[in-house]
Amino acid sequence: MRRIAVIVPGWLAGAEGDSLLVRPGEALQAWSDAAAVRVVRTRPEEPVLCPDAAYLGLNPEEFHAEPGPLAAACFGAQPPWGSTVFHLSLLGTDGEAVWAPEALTDADASELVAAARVLETASVRLVEGEGADHALNTRWPPPEAEPRWPRGLTEAGYGQAVDELDPWLRSWVDDSVNLLSEHDVNRRRMDLGLRPANLLWPWGPGAARSHLPWSQDPRERPVLASGSIRLHGMARLVALPRWPRALFRGRSEAPLDRLAEMAFGESRLIVHLAEFGRARAVADPERLAWLQRWLEERLLRPILDQARKRPTRLLLAALGERVGLVGVADSERAKPNGVPFDERAVADCGAPTGFLHEAVRALFREED
Repeated sequence: MRRIAVIVPGWLAGAEGDSLLVRPGEALQAWSDAAAVRVVRTRPEEPVLCPDAAYLGLNPEEFHAEPGPLAAACFGAQPPWGSTVFHLSLLGTDGEAVWAPEALTDADASELVAAARVLETASVRLVEGEGADHALNTRWPPPEAEPRWPRGLTEAGYGQAVDELDPWLRSWVDDSVNLLSEHDVNRRRMDLGLRPANLLWPWGPGAARSHLPWSQDPRERPVLASGSIRLHGMARLVALPRWPRALFRGRSEAPLDRLAEMAFGESRLIVHLAEFGRARAVADPERLAWLQRWLEERLLRPILDQARKRPTRLLLAALGERVGLVGVADSERAKPNGVPFDERAVADCGAPTGFLHEAVRALFREED
């Protein structure tokens, strides 16, 4: 039996949000009529490093990895055990303000990272990634003062943020600005009226460590389809196969037609869609309504149509900030439990029953 989990953060409305789920289309209604639905916790009560590990069926209280090791893993690096790894963001600065460079092509980013390799030493190595996202592998111990994350960096400004760094890291960052500011890529950008991409900022440091595989049996491991650097890093660390991130990059939304087509060839698949969460963050109800129609027509309907030919167990997870709805429908043995797949379930069912990671893991572990 084919098993597919579709994980959608932001699909479930919060207290102030507008519900999409109470207005399902034909495909979502058909799936909901056959689904057993329950309310789950999306994350532990206490803060954890990787709450999104639950999307992969990993317990967030047990899986620990900082942004640096996740970025390095996503980009295929294998830093020596115990080394300190940073997520390395290619940003821009004039010595005061900090910005994300607009219209930065992969080719220009790659050229700038290649130029920055002159800053490598026996203790500091660059890991080239994609666009503005890379990694820095060091043999230094973790910094005493953790660098600001990019959002905090732009709020504080370059001068304050760089002064907070450990001396060796401050020197490395300053050198990156001096080097890249004079690079031909940035001269061309200035000629085009674009601000420079002249700052390599390391953040999210963590020790490279080993992790247990998702399952000892490779046949149980689902394939990940996602554009998330974090999820790709987690998947690689626990030996989950992945579809290329290139399918998602440079798009305003995931290529669901292509995903649905590729899903027909997989027996175990996790699809993560970040678009709803982004639309919720900017309170765009029209975009959210369009996204639900898009999800139903481009992904859900093709999967349900294919399920008439190949037995399929489909999990949909509509997630809010702390709680979410998980429904599972089996094309061969419908077992609905009468719980609606919308916000009424959260109000009517009381406390959540279990956790998201448990539901995802169970989908791929259940016997047919």
